[in-house]
Amino acid sequence: YAPYKSKISTVAKGRIPIYFEGFADRNYEPDYTLVSRHKNNALLIEKEAVFKHVFDMIWKQKIKAVDGTILLIKVDTICVHGDTPKAVEILQYIYQKLYNKNIQIEKFEK
Repeated sequence: YAPYKSKISTVAKGRIPIYFEGFADRNYEPDYTLVSRHKNNALLIEKEAVFKHVFDMIWKQKIKAVDGTILLIKVDTICVHGDTPKAVEILQYIYQKLYNKNIQIEKFEK
């Protein structure tokens, strides 16, 4: 797994299979990096905002960076960090909202 347009995904391209990882609970900078956790606006913790962020990634293939820039993105998998406040509640909410919109969630198994 690697973030879209990341250095690691660029190096891996054509060498190993890549699944692009999107971050549900994190804001993005205009260069596709995550906002530093040292900044107040690094985390998304309101479940409605997290869902909109995820839905835009999946359905529109876009995200809104912290400066308002709209970025094109491709995601194959979504991450919610376990240390995010209310992570379980957020995951349950996202799952139910995606299910209600008939967006299929696949489980990756080894």
